[in-house]
Amino acid sequence: MICSSFARAAALLILCSGAATAQPVPDPRPEEKPAAPITPPQPVGPAVEAEYPPGETGGARVVLDLEVDAQGQVAAARVVSPPQPRFDESALAAARRLRFEPARRGGEPLAVRIQFAFNFAPPPAPSPPAEQAVNVSGTVRERGSRRRLSGIEVAVPSAGFVAVTDAQGRFELRGVPPGDAELVVTAPGFQRLATPVTVEPGKRTDTSLLLEPLFANPFEATVEGERDREELSRTTITTSEIQRIPGAQGDALKVIEDLPGVARTSPIGGGLPSTPTSSRASTSSRETSAPATAIWWAGWWRCARGSCATSRTGTRT
Repeated sequence: MICSSFARAAALLILCSGAATAQPVPDPRPEEKPAAPITPPQPVGPAVEAEYPPGETGGARVVLDLEVDAQGQVAAARVVSPPQPRFDESALAAARRLRFEPARRGGEPLAVRIQFAFNFAPPPAPSPPAEQAVNVSGTVRERGSRRRLSGIEVAVPSAGFVAVTDAQGRFELRGVPPGDAELVVTAPGFQRLATPVTVEPGKRTDTSLLLEPLFANPFEATVEGERDREELSRTTITTSEIQRIPGAQGDALKVIEDLPGVARTSPIGGGLPSTPTSSRASTSSRETSAPATAIWWAGWWRCARGSCATSRTGTRT
């Protein structure tokens, strides 16, 4: 009994030792190194801008998917943003002109796929042209009654300028080219009027236009006279004339004050009278109503001879 148990134990030991037989061990694998990072491509050369499509007014952003090869060239491009046909075409055309420093992994160039965006901003609105000065103006009246006419068109057809008279019958034209021009006035109920004017650079031409009514009163008087003349008034004084005018002492302002219809109060008192007789002067205690200009000359002559008994109590005319 004991023998059989011993035999069974010996057999079990043999089986166990057979199950624990040594197995071949594989060679250890070498440790894998992490892959080198990829340096993304960088644009080179001048900046590429997409042209703003003509006719558009708003802004836009177009995102492209670009395939950049190992030489830095754009091999393919496609739009990945929402469709914007005219902006998309402009962005794709600009993408073909892009150049890159190729992507690299450990110093070795390789092809990659990247995204690139083009932003479109609307062009700035053109600034309004500078307002030009008025160089032709005037008044439109009805011939005979001299009534001012409002709402009348006055044009310079050769230059394409048109103005409309205001409530006072005045009109103004800006920027009429220098030289000879023709003012044309057409208004319902009046005959067409065309009158020549000369526009000088840097000066303003003012004129008075008289319109002839189409239908006149049958009971009227006809007066023959000189032909129509432009109602222009101009006075020109040269520098040499200013130097020769007595009493002005070369002062242009004093000369202008002495012109007919001009009056100006002096800052130290006095002014120009409306008529020569409103200026009085006294000479040797005698009051006279002679023009002050004559008294001034008389006083100057007496002072020149050494006797300054003349005194002025008034203003020059």
